[in-house]
Amino acid sequence: MPKVFRYSEFHQRALDEGRALPINKWMKEPKVPRRKPQSKDLYQAASEHADRIEAEMRRIGLWSEHPPGPEAFQFRRAFAGDTMAYNQWLQFVLIPRVRQIIANKEKFPGSSSTAAQAVREFDGRDDCDALISALAEFDRLFGARR
Repeated sequence: MPKVFRYSEFHQRALDEGRALPINKWMKEPKVPRRKPQSKDLYQAASEHADRIEAEMRRIGLWSEHPPGPEAFQFRRAFAGDTMAYNQWLQFVLIPRVRQIIANKEKFPGSSSTAAQAVREFDGRDDCDALISALAEFDRLFGARR
């Protein structure tokens, strides 16, 4: 008895709406392109994500009232790993930079990997799970633009 191929509900709906190509036995299922967010959408979403990251850092006690000294901002490694703790980089480098990009309507970087670093830095800290999730959502915001 021959194997019957069935489209997933998602793919069938995309076919019906003209957003996908049919699949034959020689093709892999094509990816349906994601909608590219408009600039206003991207700025608004990034602002909301920055606020969520800050709120989560405050909730778990990783928010500092005092910035590190000026020498800490002379970093050479990714995430300022050579001059400050990761949570300091999030608070004093990432969040202010995101807000500066939004305020000046600048272009965002093409990708972000803050969650991967957070997993490394906060390994074993269950109280950081929500922060890691917030950072992963922030990263996906930029991954969806491609």
